[in-house]
Amino acid sequence: MSQISEELRAQIRIQANHQCGYCLSLQKYVLGILEIEHIIPRAAGSTDDAAEVNW
Repeated sequence: MSQISEELRAQIRIQANHQCGYCLSLQKYVLGILEIEHIIPRAAGSTDDAAEVNW
């Protein structure tokens, strides 16, 4: 399970305009909650630190 904080999840959703990063569907048209994923896996050196996220 992801350790991404709720605060960072909210920042990501706002920055993404509440859209899927892959297909750009808006959250309001998707039946489930859009997941927050790492583009670079943590196993490959990614981080959950918002200060290190390259917006």
